Amino acid sequence: MKRIKGCVIVATCMLCASLLHGSMFKNVTMKAKEYVNAQIMQVNTVEESKVKSVVVRDKGNKVITSIAKVYPSVHMEISEDQVGIKTAEVMLEFSEERIMELSQETSEQQPLKIHIECPTAAIKEYIQTSEINQVNITIHIPDSIMKKSNIQLEEIMLRQDAIATLIKSEKSITIRIVGNDKIVRYAWSLVGKQQGNQERKVTDLNLMLRVRTATEIESSIIEQFFNEARNKEYLIIEFLQKGVFTVQAKVSIALDYVVIVDRGDRLKPLPSNLKHNRNTAYRVDVNGRISLNIAEGDVYFFEIIH
Repeated sequence: MKRIKGCVIVATCMLCASLLHGSMFKNVTMKAKEYVNAQIMQVNTVEESKVKSVVVRDKGNKVITSIAKVYPSVHMEISEDQVGIKTAEVMLEFSEERIMELSQETSEQQPLKIHIECPTAAIKEYIQTSEINQVNITIHIPDSIMKKSNIQLEEIMLRQDAIATLIKSEKSITIRIVGNDKIVRYAWSLVGKQQGNQERKVTDLNLMLRVRTATEIESSIIEQFFNEARNKEYLIIEFLQKGVFTVQAKVSIALDYVVIVDRGDRLKPLPSNLKHNRNTAYRVDVNGRISLNIAEGDVYFFEIIH
């Protein structure tokens, strides 16, 4: 019997740059607070989160695809610690009410697809501000959206302009996906350095990923394809961004929403392509998480070793 806690589709978000462009930052409320170890400046934008629906129909007016484009509201705090490190904390949130309404018009066979756009103008502004050393972005996705069977999270899109600014600044940013419990489902750490030795064209980066345990049928196929012994337990991590990433990336993933693991358990990658090193195993840390250095979007298969 596999020790499976449940199958969770982890996904992330897409926020619109146009909402954050231009006059938006002229209408902000700012105030300074004194904390024990830091001075914090709070900035609250006046923009509300928005959801735009797109329905694609065939010639017979039958719905092919329903899409909800999500543009979250933005709240920002800048803090400075005792040694002078300044951090911009950017919090992105949106209401699920409109998305729930749209989902009532869709089925599990034709789920509502959620596209969330990272706020390009805001991210560029914080990266370019010389006084800011770190940028942390937190995206709150309501559990009702994560778990609803006829809703499918498709994109959390970080646009090329933001990535090009990151590379130029040689700074780093962290993007966290959290649920209602505020616990991080997964987090990306992006360093403003290009992958490899040669310069590549900067492209958009879809930060959405899905994590699940393999079904019995999939396990059987994996065992046959990779010549593995039977009755093993497998984990599948699917990055929806395909191809080589423009920047260096590290992903930290919480596994306890998907499978029961203990500290010290390992994930052994199976050689789904020649870039995998089969002798490398990733250890589960005390928080039930693993961290992967990822250079290319793909579907990755791992054997879970307890």
